[in-house]
Amino acid sequence: MPLGVFLLQWTDEGFQLRANFHDNPEIIEELVMRLSINHGSVDTFARMPTRNDTTILSLYHEFKDENRKEQKIIVGIDMGTEDSREENEILLKEIVKMIPEHIHKDDKELGSILYAMYVSNQQVPAGDGVNDDIKTRLVQRAKNLIKKQEIDKAQELLELAKTVPARIKELIEKGNTLLKDKKIPDAERIFSEAITLARKIGEDELAERLSNQVTRTTEKPKVIEKIKKLEEQALKAMKALKIKKAAESFLKASKEAFKINDIDAMNEFLRKHELLAEFHAVDNDRNRSFK
Repeated sequence: MPLGVFLLQWTDEGFQLRANFHDNPEIIEELVMRLSINHGSVDTFARMPTRNDTTILSLYHEFKDENRKEQKIIVGIDMGTEDSREENEILLKEIVKMIPEHIHKDDKELGSILYAMYVSNQQVPAGDGVNDDIKTRLVQRAKNLIKKQEIDKAQELLELAKTVPARIKELIEKGNTLLKDKKIPDAERIFSEAITLARKIGEDELAERLSNQVTRTTEKPKVIEKIKKLEEQALKAMKALKIKKAAESFLKASKEAFKINDIDAMNEFLRKHELLAEFHAVDNDRNRSFK
């Protein structure tokens, strides 16, 4: 992933640094002069090494602003050692397309917009499951906010995207482990935090799914106990030849088994209910025929 992004704009005094988002901003500051003379024709890329053994990839672009005045900019990123040049060239082209409509905003606002563009157009690393999926959705929503000029909201979302998806993934894994170990109260607490974070970033569907999972799991011991009691009631009723009551108890047990997704138990109790209900109906018909 790139280490930073910056924007230079041509003025009467030459190229000036208007925005610089980098962990070590002085790296860009000391290269402004070299960057300004490092480009040839319009819309060309240039590369330059830094003292940290990374590489600056920059794109020179010219355009006419809303007042038909010629503007010249250089947008660049500091590439990490494993970053793809091709992907970062695409990233710079995307950023350059969006800069013209914001070029006359003050440095702070322009910087915020540049940062939002930079983060929202980065590729989310693949293969990270829940984390990857959430990040992708957050970045897409941030892009939509940028298009609506809601830059502050986009920035806030992108800041959350840095840490929250990974934290949710961590909490889900921890919660699942606690559930397997039958540590229900601890699992409820962990999942509660994950649900709160999911709702905070607008992942309501995920929050609902986690909530349902917790409910099913925490309620499962209670449901199992209820099923056992219903089964005992049904067997006692059968011994007492109370067939209708036994059939009703098996039907209730079947419905409880469905709540915890125990399909085999549900089908078994339903089968017993149907057999007893049919026997009860036949028995009633036989008794009526003797009257």
